[in-house]
Amino acid sequence: MRSEDNEALKDNWLFYQNKIKFKPEGEFIDEIHEKWKGNYDVLEYNHNYIQWLFPIREKGVNWYSQVLQLHEAKRIQKDPAARKRFINSLEMMLGFYGIRIKLIKGSYKLCRSDDFESRFKHLNRSSHNYLRITRIFKSMCELGFEEMQQPLILFFYNEIFETKELKSSVKRSFLTYWLQTIRDDNLRLYIEEKSDSSESSNPFSDDCLMLPLSFVDIKNAEDQKQYNNQERDTNAECEKDDESEKLS
Repeated sequence: MRSEDNEALKDNWLFYQNKIKFKPEGEFIDEIHEKWKGNYDVLEYNHNYIQWLFPIREKGVNWYSQVLQLHEAKRIQKDPAARKRFINSLEMMLGFYGIRIKLIKGSYKLCRSDDFESRFKHLNRSSHNYLRITRIFKSMCELGFEEMQQPLILFFYNEIFETKELKSSVKRSFLTYWLQTIRDDNLRLYIEEKSDSSESSNPFSDDCLMLPLSFVDIKNAEDQKQYNNQERDTNAECEKDDESEKLS
């Protein structure tokens, strides 16, 4: 059930500002991205972080987490640092599920990770992760990343209905829950009809798996920030060297 907006509640905003740790017994969000990415055991067996990384307007099983408030969602949508942290959260979890975000000629595309076979095998037998993926799709809508839903839902479609690497248990969650988070009625109905078709070998093309410009802008802004930091550090080193030469 969706709650009314309560401006006194701001745990999700503070967490996405890297000012508080998730509860219980958690970490700051930047530490999660730094230490947990690729650590599949931690991502699998810790059940307290997912509600914090992907907040939604519904109560989850972690009673220490807070339902996303409307004022928090608006602030996260407008804050570049918070949006970048959401992208980092998404990349980390997609890697856990065997999906890689690959840079191709200035654009980003969803593709299989190098270890996709073991990750897909794990996903096929790990039903609690289907609930996590439902939450991720919902959170993308709530926090202004709705455009990124489409390539992700189409990636899953290809792996379920075309390659059949993802099996019937994943298929049920895809049709019943993940697809239903798509707010574009025409797209949702088209995928439902396509999934009912007996046709095969008709996957969505690579172009459909490209991430939107909003994602590219966030990544480019981060790349520029890293470049500026490196340039600043280099200039500082040069200035230090110059001072040393003068003293000598």
